[in-house]
Order: sequence, then structure tokens, then C-alpha cells
Amino acid sequence: MTEVIKYFLFPIFISMLLIIPAILFDIWLCKIGISRDSKAAIILTTFSLAYLKQIFLPDLSWRVTVIIILFASTIVTHRIDFGEALKHGKWWWLQKN
Repeated sequence: MTEVIKYFLFPIFISMLLIIPAILFDIWLCKIGISRDSKAAIILTTFSLAYLKQIFLPDLSWRVTVIIILFASTIVTHRIDFGEALKHGKWWWLQKN
């Protein structure tokens, strides 16, 4: 039973807690024009990173992992948008008349 909690339920719990701040960070990036909206990708990335932590870094503290997942989920999802924003400026995806 402890294995089920450790490898299945605990990552789900952590992911659910981290989805809210990750989406708020995504909304902020969208408001300032750096990236496009992609909430579904943020949710999927957050769940994936929580489970990958269990597989590849089982000895790493969850305190450190929470910070890494929080920022990495947004950065990994918007990596192309950040590069395009550096090249073309804010709101680069909108058509200019």
C-alpha cells in the first residue's frame, strides 16, 4: 500500500497542487504578450514532470522538486514562444495590419 501511495497517489496530489500556480503563471505570460495560451499543455506537462521525478530522481526532495516543476512546466511548454518573443517582440503571433 505504501508503494501505491508513494508512486501513484502522491505525484497526483503534488500535480494537482502545482497546476493552479502554473496556470496563473501562464495567464500572466499571456497578459504581458510573451506567450500564447496553452493551459492543456501546462496541465499535461505538470503531471508528466511529477511522474518523471518518481522514476528518474527518487531521492530528490519534494521541496526542491515542487519549485522545479512549477517553473519547468511553463518554460518547457512555452520555450518556442520565448524565442519568438525575443526575435519579434511582444504579441508576435498577432497579425499586423
